[in-house]
Amino acid sequence: MPRPNSKPGPRFWRDANLPYIEARAVGDGRKLGYARHSHETFSIGVIRDGHTNYLNQASRQQVGPGAVVLMNPGDVHACNPAGDETWSYRMLYVDRGWLAGLQQEWGFSANCDFRPFAATMSTAPALYAGFNQFYEVLTAGGSDHLLRQCAAVTFFEQVQSSLDPAAMVEHEANRKLERAADYINDNCAAALKLEDICGASGLSPSYLIRAFRKRYGMTPHAYLLNRRIQLARGLLKEGRAIAEVALETGFVDQAHFQRIFKQLLAATPGQYLR
Repeated sequence: MPRPNSKPGPRFWRDANLPYIEARAVGDGRKLGYARHSHETFSIGVIRDGHTNYLNQASRQQVGPGAVVLMNPGDVHACNPAGDETWSYRMLYVDRGWLAGLQQEWGFSANCDFRPFAATMSTAPALYAGFNQFYEVLTAGGSDHLLRQCAAVTFFEQVQSSLDPAAMVEHEANRKLERAADYINDNCAAALKLEDICGASGLSPSYLIRAFRKRYGMTPHAYLLNRRIQLARGLLKEGRAIAEVALETGFVDQAHFQRIFKQLLAATPGQYLR
């Protein structure tokens, strides 16, 4: 498992414990030439020295030190040295299925497939530095498996948030909506107010009501009533009295409880008990 270094020519890094990532480094690529090609993997790399003529689909540009280049799976591309100067770069080739799984966990990809990036290049210093920091951890001989795993997830979340900021906003909103739902679940027997849920989630009242309904298919109030009825079902199964369950689950009276119970379960509490 050789470590890529500054020697001329390509050097590769692979580890059976991280089969979804392959690394490559070229210390001096002046004599290297690439025909147009594509990869099944997601590819991302940095230019460390020199300049390259970078082709990606219909985009053509010359990029130099500090640039981060990326290619979605299937993107036809080519990178070739520009002039007779030292051309040094690093690359990562990442399994699309593994990255798609992360995207789904973060809320970026609802259909479980890889979400391609619109950008083909970035000059953001933080992303360039993040790549090199991760690369060093990945290829260091003393790095343990868990450290590499954590570094991989951390770096590709940085990639996602840097290059797909709209999705990051969506992801952050989803997390806040989940906090709102968790707060309702945990306090469903209490007399909740809208400002209580907003305070727990960090969302404004108008945004919470609109986005909550879009995410969960019901308003926060309807979600609360549904949660109370689910709690009541468990208590009724224990043989508790209907009037007692109504009060314990936050309903103002037994009549209100029975009406909502029947609306949601198409049966009265008494029928459920029998």
